[in-house]
Amino acid sequence: VEDSIGTLPVRLQKGILRYRRPHDRCAQTLAKWMLVKACEEFGVGDSTLDSFRYDERGRPTMANLRGYDFNLSHAGERVVCAMSATGAVGVDVEPLREVQAEDFNDVFPADAWDRVRSAGMKKTAFFQEWTRLEAVAKAEGCGMGGELRAMESDGRATQFTGRTWYVNEVMLDEGYVCHVAGV
Repeated sequence: VEDSIGTLPVRLQKGILRYRRPHDRCAQTLAKWMLVKACEEFGVGDSTLDSFRYDERGRPTMANLRGYDFNLSHAGERVVCAMSATGAVGVDVEPLREVQAEDFNDVFPADAWDRVRSAGMKKTAFFQEWTRLEAVAKAEGCGMGGELRAMESDGRATQFTGRTWYVNEVMLDEGYVCHVAGV
């Protein structure tokens, strides 16, 4: 994968090469090629990456998608790309790892935090809620810097910024949690 960095537009190459770890460079490159493949599969727009940009909020965009939307995520050894023909989409993947869940009490909305607590603060429950929240935040375009505590969720549908986001788990292999959110 790292050898294919040179086939990307120069602007993207420069951004990818800023990452110090080869692993991160590979993940960034693979995400871009997954996006090209998704565009081809959906038959949308110009599938070249020349128009790939990040907007003022840091959300990835690409011109000529004719109403389609996409989102990318990578963590650990996994890279995911989501594309939607029906509106905004967000995706997040996280490896299950030890975390001090208590440190996130003031980040999670009350209902999500209650689900983590009722599951005994287990890392699986934590990352189930985390990836749900982040998928919605990324779809909305605010990322985890948004006002996440304003989200209201029953674990499938999430109310945020006046919209209802539907969240579904994407089953990957053991050791990873992934959710995709769309309107």
